[in-house]
Amino acid sequence: MTTDEWQDWWSKFLQERKLLGTIQDLDEADRLNGHEALTETICFTVYQHYDEIKKDLENIKNDLVNMLGGLAQVHLQSGRVKEKDSLIEKVIRKRYEYIGSKTSAYAHLRGDNYAEIITDLVGVKLIINYRGKWLDIHREIIERFPLKDRKEYEAVDYLTHVQGENFLAEIPKAYYAKGDPIEQYRLEGLESKEHRQGYRSIHYVISYQMHYVELQVRTIYDEAWSDCDHNYVYKHGAKPNNRALQKLSAILCQLTNVANDIGDNMHDIYEEERFSETDGNTWKATKADINFFMKAVDRLKEVQKQLETFTEQLTEDDEAAK
Repeated sequence: MTTDEWQDWWSKFLQERKLLGTIQDLDEADRLNGHEALTETICFTVYQHYDEIKKDLENIKNDLVNMLGGLAQVHLQSGRVKEKDSLIEKVIRKRYEYIGSKTSAYAHLRGDNYAEIITDLVGVKLIINYRGKWLDIHREIIERFPLKDRKEYEAVDYLTHVQGENFLAEIPKAYYAKGDPIEQYRLEGLESKEHRQGYRSIHYVISYQMHYVELQVRTIYDEAWSDCDHNYVYKHGAKPNNRALQKLSAILCQLTNVANDIGDNMHDIYEEERFSETDGNTWKATKADINFFMKAVDRLKEVQKQLETFTEQLTEDDEAAK
């Protein structure tokens, strides 16, 4: 790529991603630290270098999808290698987020070390249809990618690669919604983190063939919400309708969480042969089941209120109607 071609790409990229102000702030911070503006130079080096390793990353993705996608409990599996423009945007945003940090590796991102710092260049998702299956999947993962001594994880964000070894580079994280039971995660040694929007997923960072891979395990319900949020909200924070989409995403997350929990309950009812039918149009159920569905109704009523409030905030766009 020539200098002129890069400048054309760079200018268009910053405009489309609404990153001009971010770059100006980063350049000013570099000047205050006594050196030239670094962000564009770093991004140009990443842009040029990424093609050299992308084929290896594709092979790693395919290996892991084949290895883990065949597990008995997996309903669907998918993998992806981060696209170049998404990588460049992440480099910029992470430099900005951790500007001036003394502890985060992101504050020291360069064109020659980004692949050792950004851990999701390769991503693999394992989708299950019942949340209760997570434990079987988890144990299969740590059998293939064992945890090292827990003390090794305390002083670093994630472990460095070791030639010839594949292992977990950080303690697995279980993201959960408020009110979820989390003791099961703690018993298995996972870190539990409540997500403000109710996102549910288990995340692993694997060191595989001297590359980092982010592995996520979640249900089909959680994936449905996550896909919408990622495509319409997370990746487009600069869009003028982003705040409205954030509110809708929060509502959708609560709806999918209720659907998820009902699906889990259906699984248990089936497996344990609960809910015996009476002569009339009723079913005999346990007190716990009755309480569960009463709470589900209350949760849906709360979501209905939020959706009604959102709808009340809408005003008709006369220009759009023309």
